[in-house]
Parts: sequence; structure tokens; C-alpha cells
Amino acid sequence: ALQQYASKLERANRDLQNFALAASHDLQEPLRKIEAFGEAVLQGSAALDAKQHDRILRMRRSAQQMRLMINSLLQLSLLPVENQTFQPVDLRQTADRVLSEYEEQICQAGGEVVLEDLPEIEADPLQMRLLFQHLVDNALKFQPPGGKPRIKIYARQSTPDSVQIVVEDNGIGFDERYAQNLFEPFKRLVGKNQSEYNGSGMGLAVCRWIAERHGGDITARSQPGQGATFIVTLPIHQPGSASQGRTRAV
Repeated sequence: ALQQYASKLERANRDLQNFALAASHDLQEPLRKIEAFGEAVLQGSAALDAKQHDRILRMRRSAQQMRLMINSLLQLSLLPVENQTFQPVDLRQTADRVLSEYEEQICQAGGEVVLEDLPEIEADPLQMRLLFQHLVDNALKFQPPGGKPRIKIYARQSTPDSVQIVVEDNGIGFDERYAQNLFEPFKRLVGKNQSEYNGSGMGLAVCRWIAERHGGDITARSQPGQGATFIVTLPIHQPGSASQGRTRAV
């Protein structure tokens, strides 16, 4: 009976993922058309007055924002809930690969990234990649106008069985009283100037989900205008790991 229930649950999860993929495609298609038609109007008509031009820009930005939200929800729905496959993951190598994807953006902004040695832990490789992608993207995104991003990524031993991955930036920061709200879906703390910063409000929620699925957590420290520090605590080994005792820590 237990095996039948597990099989039924696995099938239901697979059906849900397939539905999410189909729904994502169906929802994004009209958004792509809105963006494309809006761009065509902007490029092909010199008769628009300032008010009309602004309205079309707002329409395109809204469509882009909706597409980002759909992509983030799809990403979250495709992360496994049960039966994750954990294996030794070199976090420094993972972070280095993620940073290479942002190299051009960092250079154009005159930014600098310091990547120190990171440990090898037992984890899901894809989810660790997503974790670093969202943390780096967050650090680059929330910069003051004309700001030159400064990002530092390093690790420190939390307990004999866990490590902390720390990502520091020099961005706009936030009021630490509301730090936990950052990790709720669609919550953003940038205030009235939200339109200056693109994003779905899902990135840090995905980070929390990943940390918790690995038996860890994520916290944040900051002050307005003083940058932010995100701390991800992760176990070095997963329960029942056959490789326990062989994985490299900090």
C-alpha cells in the first residue's frame, strides 16, 4: 500500500510539472506578442506624443514583469519536492561558472567580484547553481544609479557539520526589520522606486526553498544605503550519506 501511494504521488508530481510547462508556454505566448507589438509601435511611429509613448513603455514593462514572474514560478514548480539526488558539489566551481555568465554585465558596470575558496558539500548540483544565480543577480540588480557593484563571496564554518556561504554586496540595502519579508514570494523592499529594478520578487524565495530542502536556511543583514549580506547555512553532508566523512569542508 505504501509503495502504491508513493507511486501515485510521484505520478501526480510529474503531471503537475507537465501542467506547469504547458501553462507557462500558453501564458508566455501572448506576453511575447504584447512585447513585440509594443516594440514595433515604438520603432515604427514618429507620431506618438510623449504621453502615448510613455503608456506603451509601461505596457511593455508590465508584460516583461509578468513573463519574469511566470518563469520564476515555473522554475520553482520544477524543483523536486521528494527523492532529491544529492552528490558532492564543489561550490567554488559552481559559483565560478555562474559568475562567468555575468562577466559582461559586471565589466560594463565597472564592477568587481571577489570569490574566495568555497567548500565541497553534498547537495543537488542544479539547485546550488540556481542558488548562486539568484544571489549574484540580486547583488547586481539592486545598485544605486551609476553604482559600481562590489560583490564578495566566501565561506565560513558554522558548526562541525555545516558551513555558511556568505554573499556581500554594496547595493542599496534595506531596513533589516523587514529582512524576513525578502524571502516571501513576490515581496520586494525597494519602496516607491520599484520600477527602477526589474525582477519578479521570486529569486530570494527560491533561495530559501533550496536552502530548506537541503536542511539549511538563509538570512540577511543590511542597512539602507549600506549594501546587504546574505548568509546561506547548509549541512556538509545529507542524512544517511554514504560519503559522510569524505566531503571537503572549509
